[in-house]
Amino acid sequence: MIRGCQQLGIRLDEEQVLCFQRYRQQLLFWNRRARLISSRDEEKMLSRHFLDSLSLFQVLDLREGTRILDVGSGGGFPGFPLKICRPEVFLTVLEPKERRYFFLKNLTTTLGLDKITILCQRAQEVRQNPLWRKAFDLVLARAVAEMKELVSICVPFVREGGIFVSYKGRRVEEEMAQARSRVEDLGGQILGLVPVQVPGITARRYLVLIQRPYRDKEVQ
Repeated sequence: MIRGCQQLGIRLDEEQVLCFQRYRQQLLFWNRRARLISSRDEEKMLSRHFLDSLSLFQVLDLREGTRILDVGSGGGFPGFPLKICRPEVFLTVLEPKERRYFFLKNLTTTLGLDKITILCQRAQEVRQNPLWRKAFDLVLARAVAEMKELVSICVPFVREGGIFVSYKGRRVEEEMAQARSRVEDLGGQILGLVPVQVPGITARRYLVLIQRPYRDKEVQ
């Protein structure tokens, strides 16, 4: 984990290393009951989940006080690995499946993390609440849905000037071709499809960056 993070330009202190070790132990313990990750991924958890989540740092840094929303977090990815590395950010997690929700609540306590809010609700429901619409500096989605659907789900949570980031694989250009018109309808602006290198992963990985410019039009 330490070497992989170094390749991403991340320096972990001793407490952060221990935090990731406890995180891995909790994932293995809970995976049978909550189906957090594929059983095939258990041996490659560090690269396929932890380091893949942290690939965001190749594109963006997270300043103190950044308000982050992780949509469909599942086993806590990408929000929890980012939170471990940047404990000063505020993290809100949406996870509609009850067993995964309880895992994330337990994980928060086990890892001793604060400034975390976990909601056991679907994003489509939460976004109707005016308290959450346009409330976040950064909205993240990883392994949740196709881009066309993700844009409709996630962009309403982004504040003006904020960014939505989707973690994607080799089909990213095909997905974006289908999603571009929806991005425009929501007043979003595609900043780029950025290739990232994840230690231990040979498959192509991309981060799709979509900004909500200031004074955008509101679409219901």
